[in-house]
Amino acid sequence: MYVSRENDEWLVTAKDVKKRKEFTQKFDIIFICTGRYSVPNWPKYDTMKKFKGKLLHSHDYRQPEDYIDERIAVIGGGLSGVDISQECSKYCKEIIFVNNGRMRFQNMFPNVQQVDVKVEEFTDNSIIARDKCGNRIEYQVDTVIMATGYVYNLKFVDPNAGIKMNSDGTIDGLYRHLINIEHPSMALFAVSNRVLPLPLYHQQLLYLMKILLGEYNLPSKKAMILDTEEDYRQRLARGLRPKDRHTLEVEMMEKYLNKLAQESMTKPLRKVVMKLHRDLYTVRKMDISNYKRFDYRLISDDEYVAIDKHTGMLAYTGRQGFLDWYYKNHPIGSKMNEIETEKTTANHSNGGMVESNGHP
Repeated sequence: MYVSRENDEWLVTAKDVKKRKEFTQKFDIIFICTGRYSVPNWPKYDTMKKFKGKLLHSHDYRQPEDYIDERIAVIGGGLSGVDISQECSKYCKEIIFVNNGRMRFQNMFPNVQQVDVKVEEFTDNSIIARDKCGNRIEYQVDTVIMATGYVYNLKFVDPNAGIKMNSDGTIDGLYRHLINIEHPSMALFAVSNRVLPLPLYHQQLLYLMKILLGEYNLPSKKAMILDTEEDYRQRLARGLRPKDRHTLEVEMMEKYLNKLAQESMTKPLRKVVMKLHRDLYTVRKMDISNYKRFDYRLISDDEYVAIDKHTGMLAYTGRQGFLDWYYKNHPIGSKMNEIETEKTTANHSNGGMVESNGHP
């Protein structure tokens, strides 16, 4: 498939697989919804070919039973990395979870060793890393799983279409992480990461529909450029990295969605959705091994309840703060309180930035 622009129209060239024949169609408006989780990001190590064990990307991971009694290394501190580490812990002898991101997970299973190191090279049966003190550490492993994220693929979009893919995986030329500034008749979905995907896409679609129906007019091109540049400057000022340009985690996502709704006069996302997201974001970090024992149900625009999966009984009724309830009813509670206090102190010192981790 290939997308280009000619005479103020979008040309989409595709191939009919059954007929093995290419065809081109013209469109006034185009939404690119190919997602950001299809092209694995493979870090480059000159010595990677030396490794004689199993080497794969998390994209190709299927089931933990494939690694029974093995020692494995999971490289990457994002959600894929932590989920795979936890899942494999039931079958593996040991997991080296290499996490040098900003989010540190607490209360992991005993055979999961979370390490903040930088992998430098591979041998035939190990990875060699260096910690922050400069110490060289070797980990003997049978399998290495690269949970190192994905590359947003725009190779099928003509370079003259108005958007540009950067080497760090971010995209130049997008207003609100969604709309092509040069040609606003193009929108890209799934650009932002660290989000609640479906609620985000729903609100973005409502925003776009208002534009298409002529019920909301976008700012001028100059205004969109200035707004996008200011958003980027604010991120850097908060301590985020250039590659975090499209990150929308927790409070950032909430502010973003509120802005979309206010500008286009669309129905905002229910407050309870972001309330649940905020609460689980904290609990997931502090009690990664147990927080999934509950199913959560929305009972109003302001409240949700938690059902214990093991008993089927109502565990949290929504009558008190979820975090207060979790602290009091789970062993990790006291540790969570201590960490939350530390996090609050840290937030005051770094401009209110909430600690989190993106893909390496």
